[in-house]
Amino acid sequence: MTDFVLSSLQDAARRAALYRAVRSEIASFAVIVDAKDESAKRFYERESFLPLPDQPMKLFRPLADIEALFK
Repeated sequence: MTDFVLSSLQDAARRAALYRAVRSEIASFAVIVDAKDESAKRFYERESFLPLPDQPMKLFRPLADIEALFK
């Protein structure tokens, strides 16, 4: 698989996971991710995730923000 195809599949999987989180019947406030390294942290920050004050490698994005992406 080329890097482009792999990147496209990863992006589609990420979007599908966020869509499922928005449509879930479980009440949630945010999506939380655990960045494995600084590169991953920067990626999530570019996607508007915010670091938790006491755990900077854990980032969150309010579900209301994510929901707005799908409207």
